[in-house]
Amino acid sequence: AAHAEALLAAGEVEAAVALWRRLAGGEDGDRAAEARAGFALAALARGEVAGGTAALDRLELDLRAEDRPEPRLRVLLVLAGLALADGRLGEAVERAEEAERIAWARSRPRDAAQALGIAASAHLARGEEAAARRLAREAASTLRTLQRPDPRAALPTARCLADLGEVDEATRLLPERAGGGLGPLLDALRSRLRVALDPAGAARLARGVLAAAGPALPWRRLRAELDAAWALEGAADPAFSEVARAVEARSARLPFRLLRLEALLAADRAGLPGHRARAVERSALRQALLSELGEAARAWWT
Repeated sequence: AAHAEALLAAGEVEAAVALWRRLAGGEDGDRAAEARAGFALAALARGEVAGGTAALDRLELDLRAEDRPEPRLRVLLVLAGLALADGRLGEAVERAEEAERIAWARSRPRDAAQALGIAASAHLARGEEAAARRLAREAASTLRTLQRPDPRAALPTARCLADLGEVDEATRLLPERAGGGLGPLLDALRSRLRVALDPAGAARLARGVLAAAGPALPWRRLRAELDAAWALEGAADPAFSEVARAVEARSARLPFRLLRLEALLAADRAGLPGHRARAVERSALRQALLSELGEAARAWWT
């Protein structure tokens, strides 16, 4: 399963699917569940977001009924991340809380920290800063107990802390390197964190992220591109306008409403033409997410 995930991260989707097919044919129930999750992730990597998400939803229900907590934990974390990207913040918190509960019960602090970071990010998107800060600090405390830094676990918490202004703490949480296709996400966030002290270095790092292939999963790729774009803006790099244009165009082709809102904001900050049309779309998105975005979040998303 790990080899298949590495192939998917490298963009070799069909090779990953072939390995998961072999797993699916065995008698081990957890392995078969991993294969089903892999098929769903492959669909997501191909851009089949609705189908891939629905497959993960069905798998989560089956794993709950079959009482298979470990594969269910991994599925819950993916579903929580997808819900966050789409602005389904209540669902993101619920999925993350359930994942955290299973993680502690199974003595998996890395997964617990990742779940806490996702929940913290969802609360922050709602404008609930006190809850976001409390959960992010709890996740950070858990991450500091790990013998080996884990980028997958650290990234959501570090990004949330950065958005809360705790840049030094966010920086300390990030490992130096990341495998499994997480390198672009790590470098993109690191470029944002570095921009105040070393704008030229931050801009170089951001441009490197944008020149690379990026993560295979579309919401993670868009997240990396947005972080790199904000780093370029902070560094007053002239490439920001073109990057904001490309990210805005990519986000229009993907069904991730919260990331789309952020991309529209980046386009406005870059001064791109079409401000009036973007304002109309932002208003429609905020209305669609009215039950998710609290009053305290209105200023940020306007």
